[in-house]
Amino acid sequence: MNPTECLAFDRASVRTIDANGRLQISRTNISKANVNAYYGREIPRSEELGLEPNKLYRLWRHPDELRKAAKTFNNIPVLSKHIPDFPTDPPNEFRVGVTHSNAEFDGTYLTVGMSIWDNSAIAGIESGEQRELSASYKYVADMTPGVTPDGEPYDGVMRDIFGNHEALVPDGRAGPDVLVADSLPPELNHMRKHKVAAIRATLKPLLAQDADLEAEVRKALLALDEAEKEDEKENKPADDEDEEDGKVSKTAMDSAIRLAADSATKKAAENFRKIREAEQVVRPLIGDVVAMDSAEDVYRTALEQSGVDIAGVHPSAYPAMVKMAISQKENSRPVIAQDSASVSEFEKAFPTAGKLKRG
Repeated sequence: MNPTECLAFDRASVRTIDANGRLQISRTNISKANVNAYYGREIPRSEELGLEPNKLYRLWRHPDELRKAAKTFNNIPVLSKHIPDFPTDPPNEFRVGVTHSNAEFDGTYLTVGMSIWDNSAIAGIESGEQRELSASYKYVADMTPGVTPDGEPYDGVMRDIFGNHEALVPDGRAGPDVLVADSLPPELNHMRKHKVAAIRATLKPLLAQDADLEAEVRKALLALDEAEKEDEKENKPADDEDEEDGKVSKTAMDSAIRLAADSATKKAAENFRKIREAEQVVRPLIGDVVAMDSAEDVYRTALEQSGVDIAGVHPSAYPAMVKMAISQKENSRPVIAQDSASVSEFEKAFPTAGKLKRG
């Protein structure tokens, strides 16, 4: 059993793209000394411990246990989803990075650096869609109840924690304590309010529509130039006629270009990541699919090829229907009653699926 602890990327982390295009994160939070609720079925050796499968138990990650476990989170895989990672059966298709060898516990958080080398994963981090980290680890459950020094009651303590992998996820159990540093480059942060406002106003349309990137970059540079002049009017003495002060620096130009490029490609990268994820999801059902324009098309094709009636069903229900179809395929038996039961289970899980209409 590998229970997980989820945290968002550290706001204070320093993120850079190296010469090979890999995302380097110098340090970020990966786990926290706190109390979280787990179902009995999630806890190792739950039957031996006499735990009820559907009852929630509050487990404390003791600071001393995280401190002892820190080194086990060095150089472990970073995955695009949660799946046990062992040398005997490595999930290579989901490996998108690796942690560094600088894991340490600061008294509250377990931190480590990491490298992300998959473009889809990088896009998910940058867009905020995969904004949290989820640590997966082994541990021994010591079901001795007590109260933390902060007065929070718990049902047991996690002992002998040993890291297995980190996963990139949209949301986590512990919530967004911190986020990936998403600030502008330092040189843009140092600009005055007029320049920042001008950049945002000029580049915002890139997020909502396909635009001529070079044209938009030129507009951004012109806006920077105009904003620079406005700053000078506010701050320059009346008799200061230095013409050089009115020019936009090369650093500012480079930053504007980089910011424009990132904004224009973010949407495309996110769409590509969703398509790739959908292709992986439907593979057990229909195998590899031909290139498609959207994840919705991938799911629709898989359902149609599997003979699932999707008339009147909203596309938002497609992923769940695909998972149900895969489950039926894997567990199918030549008994009519089982097929009927499977349909009944889907109707119970998604009672309004047939009523959903396209928006």
